[in-house]
Amino acid sequence: MKKKRWIKFFICLFFIVSVSQSALAEKRVALVIGNSAYKNIPALDNPANDAKLIANVLEGQGFEVILGLDLKYRAMKRAIRRYTSKLQSNGRDTIGFIFYAGHGLQVQGTNYLIPVAAEIEKEGDVDIEAISASSLLFGVREARNRLNIIVLDACRNNPYRSLFRSVNRGLRQMNAPMGSLIAYSTSPGDVAADGVGKNSPFTLELAKLMQTSGLTIERVFKETRRKVYERSRKKQLPWINSSLLGDFYPAGANKKATSKPIPAVKSGAQPLFFPAIELAFWQAAKDQGSRRAYEAYVKKFPKGTFTPLALMKIEEFRLTSEIKAKQKAELKAARKRQNEAEVKKRKAEVVFRKKELDDLRLEQMAERNKLARERNALARRLEVMEEAAKKHAEAKEAQKIKLAALNPEQAKTEANAQTTPTLDLKAMTLVLQNELRRVGCDPGKVDGKWGNKGKKALSRFIRLVKLKIPTKQPSMEAINIVRKQKERVCPLTCGPQFRVGGDICVKKTCRNRWSLNKRGRCIKTIIKKPTPTSIKPVKSNLKKKQRRKLSKIVSCHAEKDHYVKVGDPCRRSDGAICRIRKGISGFPRTFGSCKN
Repeated sequence: MKKKRWIKFFICLFFIVSVSQSALAEKRVALVIGNSAYKNIPALDNPANDAKLIANVLEGQGFEVILGLDLKYRAMKRAIRRYTSKLQSNGRDTIGFIFYAGHGLQVQGTNYLIPVAAEIEKEGDVDIEAISASSLLFGVREARNRLNIIVLDACRNNPYRSLFRSVNRGLRQMNAPMGSLIAYSTSPGDVAADGVGKNSPFTLELAKLMQTSGLTIERVFKETRRKVYERSRKKQLPWINSSLLGDFYPAGANKKATSKPIPAVKSGAQPLFFPAIELAFWQAAKDQGSRRAYEAYVKKFPKGTFTPLALMKIEEFRLTSEIKAKQKAELKAARKRQNEAEVKKRKAEVVFRKKELDDLRLEQMAERNKLARERNALARRLEVMEEAAKKHAEAKEAQKIKLAALNPEQAKTEANAQTTPTLDLKAMTLVLQNELRRVGCDPGKVDGKWGNKGKKALSRFIRLVKLKIPTKQPSMEAINIVRKQKERVCPLTCGPQFRVGGDICVKKTCRNRWSLNKRGRCIKTIIKKPTPTSIKPVKSNLKKKQRRKLSKIVSCHAEKDHYVKVGDPCRRSDGAICRIRKGISGFPRTFGSCKN
């Protein structure tokens, strides 16, 4: 009997020592935040109470709790940094627990936690005033501890939904890092009830089940989901995203339960091959969704549970890549054909434009030849007129000599005056117009009429040669001065639709399907499709009363046979057609004879 008692004593002592050693080796740290007293948005009743309840439960289970109530932005940041430093300093065997209750929102696919003093008026303020939920995951990844539990009871009604468009309903599901579990108070994209009592339904059920021994953390959340779903009458469904590699009992395992140790993830160490790791590997490959990820899974687990699905995905990627390669080749060929067609079109346009330029050069050459012929003809005409004027002057001089012989005294007085042959006004106008055109000063039409264009041309010439000559009427002095200029004096000025081409103005040209506007710019020609002309109804000149009278005549009546009106003519019941004689403006007047 004494031996049995000593054996029982040593077994109990060994059990107590082993439990105490495991408790000493396993450290637990928790961050609990509850924001209720919001200043710029509607306040919440339950988050602070929920945080206190979860903090009491975690302290009873050996967690070192960092509790924060109604925290502002900087206070929340400090609490998160303090929690992360605790995880890193305690080692990789530490179990981390994060609980947040308060307002949260999703903007452009990112979840944000709202401090109590956040001043958000537009979408750009969210990233400045709120804290991204991914910062919690970043701290967890940096710590590399073996187990992390993150609970977000922030899926309440969004107070900023009416301010900007990109705010979605509820929170977005986040991928849990290796060895982590993320729990939401409701399903992604949905909102949770704040509750009628002191605590929210989700937190109340979670606190009860976390104090129940023999339940793993995943079983705790599953039971919480079931009870909240039943309690809310199928309106609220909590959600979890887990990548745990083992079991964790928050309240401890009972005697019948056997807990599996959770292996620490060491850098460079090869993980153990059991279903949890395979499931996590498959989940990671599926989340990444790339061909390399599925090939890595097949290489690691050639006879795994999800290997057939991975092979199917790899085959889909292969077919998709082949289709894309085929489409790329077809697109390349189509682009090549298009480039060849464009090159061919450009060559045709170059040939067409060259032909147009050649035709234009020929037209310009013909115009220059025509102007040269006209100029030569005018010069010959002026020479003839000058010769005639000289002969007339010589004849007049000879007559004066004859008269002087008869009257010597008058001849002496006239001899002292120098006589020079002069032209009449029309001849001087023609000569001056021709000379001004020769030196590039356009006097208008060479017709012997001295107008405003001629005066402007002579004024321009005088300004350029820096001389003073009267411009009201042509004079021999002006003709002699202009004749002395052997080169062009007035620069060539062309209109907006022309350009300077040597000594003449050449009309501008545009490429195919482009036209020249009044300002001399090439614009694209818009070819309008011909629209079918609508046939306008002919208006009748008859008055309404006349139309009513004539319309009564149209009705088919029976004299010998019965008639039925079919469209314009009246048909007999036996099929014979009764033709109608037309009256005024197309209205029938009387019936004609009907023949079979």
